Amino acid sequence: MAKRGILYIAAEYRADEVREKKHEHNFEARHASGYFDRVISVHPVADLVGAEKGRIHLIRFTKRQLVVEGVSELYRLPRWLLPLNFLLSQGALLRVLKRLVHKQDVGVVAATDPFLSGLLAWALSRMTGKPLMIRIGGNYEELHREAGALAMPRLIPSYRLQQAIGRFVMKRADLVAGNNRNNLGWAIANGARRHTAIIPISGNIQRVHMIPPEDRTRGEETFARLGIPFGHPTLLYVGRLLKLKQPDEALKAMALVVEQEPTAIGILAGAGPMQAELEKLADRLGIRSRIYFIGQTTQEDLSEIIPYCVTVSPLTGLSLIECGLGGSPPVGYNRDWQGEFIEDGVNGYIVPDHDYRAMADRLLQILRDPLLKANLSKAIRERSLRQMDADEVRRLEKEAFDKILVSQDGEPIARY
Repeated sequence: MAKRGILYIAAEYRADEVREKKHEHNFEARHASGYFDRVISVHPVADLVGAEKGRIHLIRFTKRQLVVEGVSELYRLPRWLLPLNFLLSQGALLRVLKRLVHKQDVGVVAATDPFLSGLLAWALSRMTGKPLMIRIGGNYEELHREAGALAMPRLIPSYRLQQAIGRFVMKRADLVAGNNRNNLGWAIANGARRHTAIIPISGNIQRVHMIPPEDRTRGEETFARLGIPFGHPTLLYVGRLLKLKQPDEALKAMALVVEQEPTAIGILAGAGPMQAELEKLADRLGIRSRIYFIGQTTQEDLSEIIPYCVTVSPLTGLSLIECGLGGSPPVGYNRDWQGEFIEDGVNGYIVPDHDYRAMADRLLQILRDPLLKANLSKAIRERSLRQMDADEVRRLEKEAFDKILVSQDGEPIARY
């Protein structure tokens, strides 16, 4: 295989955040199962999430990975010229990236969203003649309809503008890859018209979750260290405490279960701006003493907790697979990709969106039937392992990138 590189623009995590959270596997997954031997990861506005203003940082993350952290304010200009500073700063970043694309022999310019990252990737693609690939990790129309959520509210403050940028970028992308059918369907409905593919993001899951549930031996110890009583019927929500994830509805479902199962408890694993509101809601529902907010816990601790829980999933991403790998039967809303992953009555249950009462009924059904719980646990573990099938993911990645890099006769596609 010819050596080649890929440049990813992703307004997500800075390099030090990735190391702090031990999420190096997220960057490693960008090698696409070895298809690319080197990766440049770019955060275009790292100063908005804590990086130093006034300079573009180049960080050697690993021998195969370079991280570039751009800024929104590269120049010392008056605050009233902030929009101009932003445009000039992004232009300077693009010039740096253009040099890197040629120096590092980058074959593909990619972005993890079709908005700011996608717009910059499109510009860089035009500047360098490299094919443009856009990853789609959400159904942005559904997120806005359900929660009024915008992808980047500080920089793109209106849904109409967000939609216009997304359509502009996806119409011009050489390859649009969705994490699942739901996400790709949104992309196609909003302009993706060249090559498309579904590529699961299972490579972003830490290996600790692959350990069979029966071989995770520190569960009781982990519960004790986190101050959670062990041996109770336990419900688990894993995710950010944000409105679009609907943790309040997970909490309401837990409350209905706790009312009918006096020994049951609930765990909310995740951090976010809704925590104080959720704690007050737990107080109003009369279940505060039975709900444990454990914040942003480590993946190791989470992997030890999961096998003893039933998963409550109003809307969950990677953590739904992580819980499945731990054999935790899920009850989820029929939103986004969840209906693709959860087969109702086979490896968990799907209930109508916003129907937390139906969710509670299914949770109770699982807690009260040990045989059902065991069968669902085995089935969701098997489904999750299929999602994580390295050979299948490698095949899908190669098939997708070959569409834009390799001609039908097996020769590299010439671009000028």
